[in-house]
Amino acid sequence: MIALYLYPAYRPPAARFPIQAEQTLAAFGPQDNLWLQDVVYAERGDWLLVQLSWEVRAPLEADYQLFLHARANPFWILAQRDTLPGLGHRLLSELPPGTRFTDVYPLPRVPGQTVTSLALGFWLPTDTGWERLPHHQRALQGV
Repeated sequence: MIALYLYPAYRPPAARFPIQAEQTLAAFGPQDNLWLQDVVYAERGDWLLVQLSWEVRAPLEADYQLFLHARANPFWILAQRDTLPGLGHRLLSELPPGTRFTDVYPLPRVPGQTVTSLALGFWLPTDTGWERLPHHQRALQGV
């Protein structure tokens, strides 16, 4: 007899670092719909792990994708990740107000290069290109 055990092939990445969501670093959306509350990153072997903590403050009507850049200067992108939140698991249009979540995004490290900044935002593919979700920085420098 052969037993088949099915295990979910995908789960959103779990928080790896302590969360300190005591302030709002940036707000995204026309009504400050999504608040970025904490950014933590660390180098682990060949990877840069970036942990982002969020709170949904108002509904979003579309499933915006997150872009995350590790940069060596303001314009040189060392590593990039474009994905839906939760590495594809979380659809922003389905998250009700009050939802808090933390995701970890792995970015490959470039040997011999030092990350000096991170850039992030949200965008939505359209027929003519893309639409960026507006943002307001509170404690971060805008890009």
